[in-house]
Amino acid sequence: MKRGDLFRRRLRHVLRLAGYELGLLGLAWSYLTRVPLPRKAMQFIRRKQYAPAQSTRYVPLAGIFIGAIAGAVFLGANELFDSKGLAIILALSAVLLVSSSSSSTSIVMFLVRFQALLLVPDSLIPSVLIAAHAFSQFGAASFITTNVQVEEDEKGTYKVLGKADTSTRDFMVMAFVGMMPLALVGSLLFLLLVPLLWVIRNLFGAWFIHKTGGFTNHYLALTQQLLEASCYLLVIIGLKYPLNVG
Repeated sequence: MKRGDLFRRRLRHVLRLAGYELGLLGLAWSYLTRVPLPRKAMQFIRRKQYAPAQSTRYVPLAGIFIGAIAGAVFLGANELFDSKGLAIILALSAVLLVSSSSSSTSIVMFLVRFQALLLVPDSLIPSVLIAAHAFSQFGAASFITTNVQVEEDEKGTYKVLGKADTSTRDFMVMAFVGMMPLALVGSLLFLLLVPLLWVIRNLFGAWFIHKTGGFTNHYLALTQQLLEASCYLLVIIGLKYPLNVG
C-alpha cells in the first residue's frame, strides 16, 4: 500500500471518529440545553441513532458550555451596568433560559446561589460558574450510570423506563471532564465535593430511589442544583480559610 493511500485511510478513520464523537456531544447538548442545534446536525444525530447512554461522557462538557455562557453574561452585564448584583441575576437567568434541567429551580435555590455569588470576587465568578456547572452536571449524570430511570404516570405510580448501559471508560471520561475545571478555582477545598457527592448519592439518593424505584428528571435537576450551590459555598469558605494549590 502506498504511503499516500495509507495516510488517506487514516485520515478518513480519524474524521469518522471525530464525527461520531461530535454527534455524541450534540446529543448531550440537545438533552441538557434549550439551545437548538443546526438542522443538519440534528439530522446527522438522528441518522446515526446514537444510544443516549453513550452521550453521558459529554454531559459535563455541555455543563462547561452552560457555565461559560453564564460567565460571559456576567462579564458583559457587569461591564455594561456596573452592578454586580444585577450581573449575577442576569447570569443565573441565562442559565435558566439555556439549561433544560433548570425548569424546576426553586426560588430558595436561586436566592442561595445569588447570595453566594455576591460574596465571590468579580474576577473569579466566570471560573466558578464553569467549574460549578461542569461538576454538578457530572454529579447528576453519575446517577444515570448506576440506576434505572423511572417516570410518574397519571395514577401517581412510577414505571421503569430503563437503565443506561454506560461503560467504565465513558464514566471515567465523564468524571475527568466534570472535575478538571475545578482547578480553575485553585482551592483544595473543592476536594470536599467528592465526599459530598457520595453523601448525596448514598443517603439522599437512596431515600429517593427507595421511594420511586429509580431516578427521575426532577431528581437529577435537584441534585445538579444542590451540587452547584455547594460549589459556590465552598468558594466562599475557601476565600475565608485559604487552602490553595501550591
